[in-house]
Parts: sequence; C-alpha cells; structure tokens
Amino acid sequence: MEVKKELAGLLVGELHSPDAATAARAEFERVFGGGQLPEEIEEDNREVPVGERPLIVRELVEIGFAASNSEARRLIQQGGVKVDGQTVTDINADFGGAVISGKPVLVQVGKRRFKRLRFQGK
Repeated sequence: MEVKKELAGLLVGELHSPDAATAARAEFERVFGGGQLPEEIEEDNREVPVGERPLIVRELVEIGFAASNSEARRLIQQGGVKVDGQTVTDINADFGGAVISGKPVLVQVGKRRFKRLRFQGK
C-alpha cells in the first residue's frame, strides 16, 4: 500500500505539483484512513413535486450511484447505503423530512461515493 501511495504521489507531482501531491495524499489518508468525510462533496439540487417523498432507491439511480432500481435495492440490502451517516436498511425508505425542511442530506454509497442532495418543491 505504501508503494502505491508513493507512486500516486510521484504521478500527481509530475502532472500537477509537489504541493498538490502532498495535499492529495493527506486528503486520501484523512478520508480512507481516518474514516472522515471528504472536504469537497458534490451537491445536487433535486426538484420534487409538493407532497411527494422521493424514494432513496429511485434517487440512487437518478444521481448515478446505481445503474438500476434492482442494483439500488441490492446496495441497500447489503448495507452499502448511508443517509446522513445512518445505514439505510429499508428498500422502501424515502427522504421524508429532508424534502419538507429543504436541508441538504448526505448520501454515501460504499466508502468512496458521496453526494449532498437538496430537495426543493416545484
């Protein structure tokens, strides 16, 4: 693993800069070694009809974290989906209060895919 990190550092250093390589390594170790959230998480604004509560399964497909509803259900059943740090276990779960409040929710699939969703009524 250390050799891979050194190789990645050399490549990033050559393509960008030594400072960028150092920053990338620190971010990698913080997120994957320390279990913390990445500093930069993409945000996606979603429009939802008033009164509708979007299903997590459907939204995973819409944001590109699953290729199909079946794959999204499997990810949930295997414990690979978290919403605001809580593992989702119900394949019929929705985002509930997030739609009403307009607060962003953090969706995580596996260890490496993160996205912040903000629901807005239309």
